[in-house]
Amino acid sequence: MTKKTMLVLLILILFVNLNAAYAIDEDFERGNSVGNINNWGYYASTDDWIYYSSFSQAGGLYKIKKDGSEKTKIIDGHPAYINIKDEYFYYSDGWKLTRVKLDGSDKQVLANSAFHVNVKGEYIYYTNNGYQDGFIFKMKTDGSEKKQLNNDHASQIVVSGDSIYYTSYYNKLIKVDLEGQSKKKLLTGKQINDLNIDGDWMYFNFNQKLYKMKIDGTELTKLSDDNPKFINVNGDWIYYSDVSKKQNLVRVKKDGTNRAEINQIKSWYISIVDNYLFFHDLSKMVKLDINKIETNNE
Repeated sequence: MTKKTMLVLLILILFVNLNAAYAIDEDFERGNSVGNINNWGYYASTDDWIYYSSFSQAGGLYKIKKDGSEKTKIIDGHPAYINIKDEYFYYSDGWKLTRVKLDGSDKQVLANSAFHVNVKGEYIYYTNNGYQDGFIFKMKTDGSEKKQLNNDHASQIVVSGDSIYYTSYYNKLIKVDLEGQSKKKLLTGKQINDLNIDGDWMYFNFNQKLYKMKIDGTELTKLSDDNPKFINVNGDWIYYSDVSKKQNLVRVKKDGTNRAEINQIKSWYISIVDNYLFFHDLSKMVKLDINKIETNNE
């Protein structure tokens, strides 16, 4: 092997390791995955436990071991956008930004209006005023240093890497840094929603079709004519509810190939925890083992 070849191999190995380290660091910093949060964040996990918000009328935040044992109610309420950071839950309940310890003690309200709650590092990012019409705010996880980051309306936000991506009135896709600066409009259209970011790519609903685009705004690519809702990404696959048909659960490869229908029932609020996929069929939550999914291929 020549010195030049060895140098190229070393550079490639270093590049792969740096990207892997960045991905691990990004996951470690987050309170929940991008896909789960933008599907209302009803599920989250730690090493041993799955935490979820009950859809029953009584509600409640529960935990259960990953083997299905030791189901335990932690607190009352109807938490959404559940994040876990250090020893605390951060979530929105009655649209109030709340934090509480993992054992249910020391409950504190940090803000009176909060949607799209994203915890990353030592900060909380969220919108206020309404699900589709608010401004982006940032505060420390202890509730201090609250700061408004933008002056236009944010309909949905994703916090990833050193940037915030958001839709404004669902027809403009905008990127800013974590201080709300360096604003850049990436895309305009009749409809832009259900944002999800995985690595250098963004997956989303653009004009009622499934698209992907680089996070710098380049390489906009249509993946499917389906009208996707509740998009979530895991491994090589994109999962979503196909609103253009029965709102049933569908998956497709990240390059748009191998589209397959997983079921024929309404499948909302798609969450992915480890190797399990959860969705709501309007009467109950359904759990699927991703490794054992049987599909009807097109």
